[in-house]
Amino acid sequence: MAIEVLANMAVAYGNQVNPTNVSAIVTGGITSFVSGYPAENLEIEDPWTMTKTSVVASAPSFEHQFASSLQLNALGILNHNFHPAYTSLTVEYWNGSTFVSVGAVTLYYNSDIWVSWDGSNSSARWRFRLNSGTTNLRIGSVFWGFRYAMLKSPATALMSQARESPLLIEQSAGDARHVIFGAAKRTATMEVSWSRAPILDVDFFRTLGNNEMIGIMPPEHGDDIDLQVLGQEPFWGYVASRVMVPRGPGGRNTTQPATYDMTLTLEGAV
Repeated sequence: MAIEVLANMAVAYGNQVNPTNVSAIVTGGITSFVSGYPAENLEIEDPWTMTKTSVVASAPSFEHQFASSLQLNALGILNHNFHPAYTSLTVEYWNGSTFVSVGAVTLYYNSDIWVSWDGSNSSARWRFRLNSGTTNLRIGSVFWGFRYAMLKSPATALMSQARESPLLIEQSAGDARHVIFGAAKRTATMEVSWSRAPILDVDFFRTLGNNEMIGIMPPEHGDDIDLQVLGQEPFWGYVASRVMVPRGPGGRNTTQPATYDMTLTLEGAV
């Protein structure tokens, strides 16, 4: 298996990481964690209930052991600080006797990570492993789930993403500007629109679970997601609103199925 090449925008969904599904988290290359920030925090889908290492021996790895075998093909890592100490990440599954790689990705900057791979292997043990290093790190949240490759990408120039830094600027009587930085967060919003979206793409978003976190890989990165992601980074968050307008030409069971103009508004997870 290998990191896949995508022709259109893709969406990660169906996160399996929760205290019910995860039976254990096993780490490698890590000697100890900061008090209050153990590896077990990565059983929770919350990028602020994080894990922090205090001593790293070499090549840290994090394995999620699930209660049953899962045919996963999407990994997300939110609110981390891997770069620049770590420059690559390998995704692996347990085949019964050893861990097998499904592919590796290059790490640039500290944007949230979005990875998907081809193949159909099922396992109850999935892990990611960083390249050699002894620098301490933090991870806010890990997503193990599935990938939906859309039949049609958003309309050109109708995919906007905004990022905000929590800061306050005060100006003194002498006109000096004083900047106060808040919590280490990055508020994100996204709006995505399709013209004549296929009915199956519209149905995918309709059937997502209530309050389900999803990850979006913008269409311009689909052919190079294992190397450097430039420009607009992957987005992790929640669907705040959906607007659908039927455009025809036909119905559901015709040779020309109905299409929709569709707009999604999303709020970031971090």
